[in-house]
Amino acid sequence: MADRPKVLDHLGDYIRHPPMRAFCDVSEQTYDSFHTVMGGQEKKDNNDREYLITRLMYISEVTSTAIRLNCSWALTHAAMSLTRDRYEQVVRFSWLARQKGDAEIQKFFAHYHARANKIFRGLKDQAKEEFDKMVDTPPEPTTRVLSKEERQHFEAWEKLDLLSMATKRDTMPTFGKTAMAKQKLELYYTPVYAQFSSVSHSDMYSVALLTLQQAPSGGLVLAADPHWPATLVCFNALFDILQCFECAAGFYGRDCEAAFQSLFEEWHGCAKVFDA
Repeated sequence: MADRPKVLDHLGDYIRHPPMRAFCDVSEQTYDSFHTVMGGQEKKDNNDREYLITRLMYISEVTSTAIRLNCSWALTHAAMSLTRDRYEQVVRFSWLARQKGDAEIQKFFAHYHARANKIFRGLKDQAKEEFDKMVDTPPEPTTRVLSKEERQHFEAWEKLDLLSMATKRDTMPTFGKTAMAKQKLELYYTPVYAQFSSVSHSDMYSVALLTLQQAPSGGLVLAADPHWPATLVCFNALFDILQCFECAAGFYGRDCEAAFQSLFEEWHGCAKVFDA
């Protein structure tokens, strides 16, 4: 992102709540610090690896921005689903960042063909015709039956489920000695990923999160519990700090632990004050 997202100039009334403002500010400061550490927001990627990292970080910032925007307008279910996505993003990114070599990144790249093959070959003829009008011709391996050897190669990335990845990630060497650098991710799997998967899947647990709440005007409105927006941006701010730090320190070797530890301490202080 070249500048502060203009959409953040249109946050909703919930931003007036002190915990919402505090955690949203931490996220914004985190990305500002990240871009400063990285020498600016314009990138000149020299290889596929760097271009991949840039795109992953762009997606993380876009998702973080969307969580903050939705929470500020109390669009809680949408924000829950995005927070689930944000958790998966930070786990997979951290897993890649902590690897000693590029073997896992190569699996990540190769998985494109397995995923695209399932999508393109699963389209009905009419859908294929419409799809061809919208996109360039897909790579040849995505449109034909793959051999057993090709499938094993392309699907290698799928062999490790997210919980196992988070658990193994937590045991790998960190990029520093501070509490921030050592922060675990596995403990957020159930409260974030497992719980908010219900929202993504639109099951009854998701529906049950929506109840009649007392409105400031005195009437009743259909809404999730009002504590949720601040809780979601609290999770989001933590994930932002960890991913930005592990990108700068892990992939690029930047000396930035103190800066992100300071943000982590600010986040932790807000969490204690607001009991998030």
